[in-house]
Amino acid sequence: SEIDPSLVVRIDKAIKAIGKAKFQHLQRDIVKFNRNLKKAPMKPVAQLEALIQILKSFPLDKLEESDLLQVTVNPSILAQFLNPDIIISESFSL
Repeated sequence: SEIDPSLVVRIDKAIKAIGKAKFQHLQRDIVKFNRNLKKAPMKPVAQLEALIQILKSFPLDKLEESDLLQVTVNPSILAQFLNPDIIISESFSL
């Protein structure tokens, strides 16, 4: 059986949303589900269905890719802005 491509996209968005902390309860619900699996094991198909229901309870489809992108900064460019070119110092002589 083939996996529905929209499901793959939804799972990918969920992973990125958890990484960016877009939905507070998404990670909590998945961890809670995983904890319950240890107490009462389920068949893989039932696990997938339960996970799909958790993902459907969050508006992952409305998230834009730009909301989930991580910004990377080149360290050399960052150093140019953080390290000043001119250093002003004062000295006092007695």
